[in-house]
Amino acid sequence: GAVGGVLAYPEVAALPVAPSLGVIATAPEDVAPALLALAARGTFAAVCLTPTPGLLAAGRAAGVRVLGPSSFGIIVPALGLNASTAHLQPQPGKMSLISQSAALCRAVLDWAEPNGVGFSHVIGIGGSADIGFGLALDWLSRDPGTGAILLDIRGIKNRRAFMSAARAAARLRPVVAIHAG
Repeated sequence: GAVGGVLAYPEVAALPVAPSLGVIATAPEDVAPALLALAARGTFAAVCLTPTPGLLAAGRAAGVRVLGPSSFGIIVPALGLNASTAHLQPQPGKMSLISQSAALCRAVLDWAEPNGVGFSHVIGIGGSADIGFGLALDWLSRDPGTGAILLDIRGIKNRRAFMSAARAAARLRPVVAIHAG
């Protein structure tokens, strides 16, 4: 049936086509089964919006790459993609934002809207159990729609991957990193 103008399906297996991206907003104990169901359907990328202990192991067991836990989500305005907890869709632009903080992502978007600032991507890595700064930087450094990359860093899990990706990205476009505190 329709929920809020969007078709709703009782389970992943009932979807008419495999989605390219799964968005998981369920109880933590239901995340691992959801990842397995997505993989069985042919979906190998997901955003986990909820706090989920053991997310990395669950994602690896399912073969699904995951943003999160507690991810803000991902927004790609040029595609009209808003798989996030944002309350508004930002304007397309050339700046990308990668943050671990959902609150900071929302604050930046609230400021950007009236100031006419657009984004190529907004990526909330949350707890970065699987996908972290390194992988996100690698992706954005190769994206022709990204002009500059803004990082909000609370902590880095894989320092080598981060430094390698940051060096490579900084050779191609401006990268600004902010660490609160």
